Amino acid sequence: MSKGKSPSTTSVVSVAGRSVRAIESEAKDDDTQWLLYWVVYSYLHFVEFFIDIILWWFPFYYTFKLLLCVWCMAPIKQNGSKVLYENVVKPLVDRYGAELDKTEKELQDTIKNVSQDLQQSANDSLRQRVVSNVREHADHFRDESPPDLDFN
Repeated sequence: MSKGKSPSTTSVVSVAGRSVRAIESEAKDDDTQWLLYWVVYSYLHFVEFFIDIILWWFPFYYTFKLLLCVWCMAPIKQNGSKVLYENVVKPLVDRYGAELDKTEKELQDTIKNVSQDLQQSANDSLRQRVVSNVREHADHFRDESPPDLDFN
């Protein structure tokens, strides 16, 4: 395991177990807590994907990242997930939500069209191979004389 992946691994493994327990519990407050965590974690991971090459050069970046993950999962009222959600994520979604929904719909339509095109292409290719094999074997059977079936 690389040094850079340990904060992510720590947070995912720890929170995954807590999330499962929250889902299974009767209380809904813990569900909201861990849903907030996963939303914030997803946004942080998305941003990090693009700027990790820069952040890597900062001293103690991975230590800061680990501390941020711990703060986000801390069992306190104003943990990192809640603070970051209310002050960063929610305002961004409120501001750009319609554009995000439109982009998501366009992406879904594109994926659906590409998937249908690939499926049609695969079906056409399979159909051509089957027809080719049938013709090849049909020619083979035509060239052979029928077996002599003498039952006496």
